Amino acid sequence: MMKIVLILLFAFSGAYSLDWSRNDVFKFTPSRVSNFDGLLDYENIEINPYYLTFSAGSNSWFRTADIEVGSNYVLSTLFVNLDITNNCLSMNNTNSYVVLKIKDSRNDRVIQEKAFVTSGSLTLSNVFNKQIYIWAELYGEGIQIYSFGLSRMPEVILQKKETALSPLLLFYGEENLSIDFTLHFPAFLDIIIFNSQGKIVDNLASQQFFKEGRYKIQWNPAYCASKFLISGSNWVYFKVRSVDGKESEITRKFSLSISLR
Repeated sequence: MMKIVLILLFAFSGAYSLDWSRNDVFKFTPSRVSNFDGLLDYENIEINPYYLTFSAGSNSWFRTADIEVGSNYVLSTLFVNLDITNNCLSMNNTNSYVVLKIKDSRNDRVIQEKAFVTSGSLTLSNVFNKQIYIWAELYGEGIQIYSFGLSRMPEVILQKKETALSPLLLFYGEENLSIDFTLHFPAFLDIIIFNSQGKIVDNLASQQFFKEGRYKIQWNPAYCASKFLISGSNWVYFKVRSVDGKESEITRKFSLSISLR
C-alpha cells in the first residue's frame, strides 16, 4: 500500500513543483493543499488544515518534489513560517527546531542549510543549481510549520545601465579613461577596447574571473602601443560568462582625441 501512496504523491507533486508565483516565489502552504501535495517522500509527518507537524520524539523529515528554478533565474532566499508551542520560542530553550536544506536533485548534495527555531529566512548567495529540492528535519516537539518555500530572481550579471565610462571625450596624454561596472554575480569577463574600424586597440581582461561587486578600471591610452590607436570613436566591449555558462555582451562608446605635434 505504501508503494501506491508514494507513486500518487509523485504524480501530484509534479505540477506543484512548478508553481512559481508572479513575484517569483515558490511557497508550500499546508492549509492550501491536501494529501501531501508537493512532498515526494516523508516520515512521521502530519498535515492538518492549518499547518504541518509531526509526532514528538520521532524521526521526522520530509523531502519536496524536484523544483525547477528556471534557466534564466537563480535562487534568492529560503524561508519558513513556523511556531514552536512547547518552548514559546525562549532564547534559552532551543530543544525544538527545524533544519531546512537545499539539495541538488542530480546528486543529493547539500547546497546550503540552516536551523530555525522561529520564522525566518536564509539568503542563498551564488546558487546556480537549476534543479533542487528542499529537505527538512524536525527535532523536539510542538513544531507547527505554516508555510515554507523559496524565492528566485532573474540571473542578470551585468546591466548596461550599471556600466559607465568617464570622460566620454578622452584627451590622449592628459587623462585616463575610467571604466566603472557592477557585477551581481561572479563571472568571467573579456574587456576589450576597439576602434571605429573594428580593430582591437587594447585587451584589458581575457576570461578573467571577477567576484560580484563594484569595479573601477583605469585605462591610460598613453601606455597603449597598438597601431590601431587612433582618434575618433572607440568602444569598450564587455563579454560576460557566468559560472554556469550563460553569456552576454555590452558595449559603451567614447571618443579619443590624439593631438598631432
